[in-house]
Amino acid sequence: MNERIKLIREALGCSQEQFGKAIGLVKSSISNIESGLRNVTDKHIKLICMVYNVNEEWLREGKGEMFKAFPKESEIDRILAQISASNDSFIKRFIRTYWGMDEYSKTVLKDFFSQLDEN
Repeated sequence: MNERIKLIREALGCSQEQFGKAIGLVKSSISNIESGLRNVTDKHIKLICMVYNVNEEWLREGKGEMFKAFPKESEIDRILAQISASNDSFIKRFIRTYWGMDEYSKTVLKDFFSQLDEN
C-alpha cells in the first residue's frame, strides 16, 4: 500500500508536504509511509480516498482503478482539488488572472477555448 500512496501523490503532482497537509500529516510522515517505515492508519486511508477521490479497493489491495469515476458534474471538483494540491504556478496564475478580468475579456477567452475544444 505504501507504494500506491506514492503513486497517487505523483499522479496528482503533489509534493509530500502538499499531499500530507490535505490529510493532516507532515512531510516526514508521508516520506516514512512511502518508504515503508510507517504504516498508514485507517483514518488516513479514508482521508486519502475522500480528499483525492481514490478508489479504496485500489489503495488497499491494488484492484481496480486508482481513482473513482466522477459524475460529469463533479469533474470540476476533482480538477480544482488537483490544481490546489499541485505545484503548477502557471494554472494558478491563469485562474487568478481570469477571475480578475472584465466580462468582455472573459468572453473573448471563453470563445477562444470553445474553438480549441471544437478542434
